[in-house]
Amino acid sequence: MKKIILSFAIVLSSFCSYAQWSSGTGTIYPTTITDNVGIGTAAPSEKLEVNGNLKINGVLLPRTTESNAVALSFLSEIYANYFLMSPGNYFGWRQSTSHTLSLDSYNTGTNKNVLSITQGGFLGIGYTTDPTSGNLFAVNGKSYFGNNISIVQSGNITPGVGSTYGLRVYNGSSEQATVGYDASYVYLQSWSSKPLQINNLGNNTIINSSSGNVGIGTPTPAMKLHIAGSGISTDTQWIELIDPQANSGTSSSLLLGQSNGVSAIQVGASNNLTIQPTGGNVLIGQTTQANPAYKLDVNGSARVNEVVVNSTGADFVFEKKYKLTTLSEVKTYIDENHHLPQIPSAKEMEKNGLSVGEMNTKLLQKVEELTLYLIEKDKQLSNQQQNIKAQQKQINELKEQLKNIAKSLPKN
Repeated sequence: MKKIILSFAIVLSSFCSYAQWSSGTGTIYPTTITDNVGIGTAAPSEKLEVNGNLKINGVLLPRTTESNAVALSFLSEIYANYFLMSPGNYFGWRQSTSHTLSLDSYNTGTNKNVLSITQGGFLGIGYTTDPTSGNLFAVNGKSYFGNNISIVQSGNITPGVGSTYGLRVYNGSSEQATVGYDASYVYLQSWSSKPLQINNLGNNTIINSSSGNVGIGTPTPAMKLHIAGSGISTDTQWIELIDPQANSGTSSSLLLGQSNGVSAIQVGASNNLTIQPTGGNVLIGQTTQANPAYKLDVNGSARVNEVVVNSTGADFVFEKKYKLTTLSEVKTYIDENHHLPQIPSAKEMEKNGLSVGEMNTKLLQKVEELTLYLIEKDKQLSNQQQNIKAQQKQINELKEQLKNIAKSLPKN
């Protein structure tokens, strides 16, 4: 019995050495003010250290002295300032050594920053420091504003493009539009199979007013407007191409479009329409040429009211020094070659076509040669007529003489 009483005295003495408290006027405090108070721990490292849950019914008031006007001062990078939300899940504030006040969540060993306010006035959601420089506000991740807008830092927000960044617009949970960028381009994308409409109010739309090109169907436009694909379709009557030095509607404009239901190319009334001014040929009804020597190559028939072909003519036939081939020589040539001299054969025409200007000159040459032949034959015929008349006169005179002789003969 004495041993039991002695042991209890020793324990009580030991407990009282740690539990020296004073009370009065509604206040309880340790007898030694400089000591720490531990609840659930025998070795408190702070003025008050609680090992376990803490429940406060009432208001926690800050100190009001100018030198220390902070309600709570937390240790650097520790979780003692977190509030237990559920087993293994905490939520609370902390103050880091970089003087950043952070609102964090803690879940079974994973600490995630929710919101940070730095000493310099930067507010970050998902960021503890300014990610670039000079920002007052930054969000790391998707942000949601009202019912329609969210901001995305990364992800495939543009079809066919890798990691991009930008702004998304929603209709409820359905994405409608995206404005984004990546390392190479800036994107404006519509979603939900909806067309992208620009400037619905009908005001002027200006793109690259000072420099740069616009590409449709190509990321590398080579011209002010570069279209790669099936081309242009328009409901308007005309597409007008204007000389930069002229005004719309002047003779320096070119119109492509419809005129009375017919596709047409039209230029100003006082201007010429020039095709391939620097080289190359014009093909109609075909994509290749059997002979690229022709500037205009038409696969099919052509109908015109009048054709004017440049020609030098064939007046040289009527010059005195021109040697006209005799008809006997022409006959010999035809018998041997089966076509007129200086005229291509049928096989040559099938192979090379027919030069209208050159052929007209050659045909005119043959007509003029025929004229010379006729003139020569006319001379021969005229001479023959004169000879016939002289001969007829002689015959008539001989007949008259025979008649007179017959009269002078005696009758039997």
